Amino acid sequence: MKGSQLYRNDLIELVVQYTGVTVDSLLRKAGEFYRQSKFGLQDTLVAQSLKLMNRMDELLASRNDRRLERWIDDARQWGNSEKEKNYYEMDAKRQVTVWGGPVLSEYAAKVWSGLIRDYYAQRWKLYYQALKEYSKPDLTDWQEEWITTPGNLSRQVPVRDVVTGASDLKKEVDGSKRVCSR
Repeated sequence: MKGSQLYRNDLIELVVQYTGVTVDSLLRKAGEFYRQSKFGLQDTLVAQSLKLMNRMDELLASRNDRRLERWIDDARQWGNSEKEKNYYEMDAKRQVTVWGGPVLSEYAAKVWSGLIRDYYAQRWKLYYQALKEYSKPDLTDWQEEWITTPGNLSRQVPVRDVVTGASDLKKEVDGSKRVCSR
């Protein structure tokens, strides 16, 4: 079945979902370690979470329909000037992040390559960095700057072989689950 695009698509979705649940658990456990003043353990789990998020992003980059770059490129095409293109990019980013206001923020959130590495992972990194510095993270301003800055996406190289990449990621997640259960 590895030759079937539908199989590969499903495999990506399942492994990314499985990884995301584990990342949530790792971050929750990191928060517990923070409250217990076990900062070394917290840092270890945050680093592992960020690494897994990047791997999720890499796997998702293998699907053209799960890439933020495509969404933004499509939005920018509607603009007739650089100002309009930037506006449409900002609007496209806002729609898949904070759209919905304080009550429904992230209502239209997507699990896409680009969003994970450049938005969610960076936001978590900022959050835990602020905790290490005993300050309150200013996520609202950071999010707004990310949304309104055109052309700020990094590029991801997709995995060469989806089946092998998914299998490797699942093994890595399984190892992380053992760390999280300690």
